[in-house]
Amino acid sequence: MVPFCLTEEVHRFFETPHDNPAKYLITLTTYVDESQHEATSRHVVVAGFCGDESQWTGLVNPWRAGLGNRKALHMKDLYWHGKAAERRTKQLLARLGPIPTQCTLSPVYGATRVSDYWDLIQGNTELEQKMCGYMVCLAVIFAAFVTVLPPLTEVKVVCEKQNQYEPLARVLFDSFGQDARGDQQKPQFKSIEFIEKDSSLLTQPSDFLAFAMGKYLDERDSRKDFWCRPIFGGKDPGSIQGSVQTKSKARKTVADVLAQRRK
Repeated sequence: MVPFCLTEEVHRFFETPHDNPAKYLITLTTYVDESQHEATSRHVVVAGFCGDESQWTGLVNPWRAGLGNRKALHMKDLYWHGKAAERRTKQLLARLGPIPTQCTLSPVYGATRVSDYWDLIQGNTELEQKMCGYMVCLAVIFAAFVTVLPPLTEVKVVCEKQNQYEPLARVLFDSFGQDARGDQQKPQFKSIEFIEKDSSLLTQPSDFLAFAMGKYLDERDSRKDFWCRPIFGGKDPGSIQGSVQTKSKARKTVADVLAQRRK
């Protein structure tokens, strides 16, 4: 039996202030390299898992068991070198990685290199915020929802707190919601919530996925890449729903935005 408090934790995320509860919950976290990402060629990645209440509830016990003596999974705090890491980190990730797929949760991600288009927006404070890596990745993911989720599915998004970008993310979410509202062929964007890191176990698989995709894109065939592969559930990482913004596509998107602003 799932512990009462954790069952209630899952349940509360499906509650909304609207008339009908959400049917799907997507938890999203972001992976950003510690360096100033606008000035490097490394990717910003936002990634997460999507599922209904029963799928998320089914994750809780296996995930807690996989953690062992740990209270939480913090990807950036793991040790990656030496025999101790072989025993602990590699085995930990091998235990936890397959669980979301076994619970039939669906992965989704968006990735971009801000350096691909930074020269087009540098110095424009408004665009530097609106076209930052986090926002571009969110737009990729929200667009994927429209494409792959069943019509009229009520969707709730839960993100790890991003104080700098939360207001813009809410505007973006509402924009997608307005476009879909009343359209019988599109999922309905119900609500978005931002929660503190470690306030819920449910964001940990998403943190794992975002970190893993970052290593796959930027450190292909490295130890971190290989050890993180179990979170992809046996799939080719490139086949996961979502996309990496190519340089040409990213620059075209920014150019189109700039052209619209000049009109």
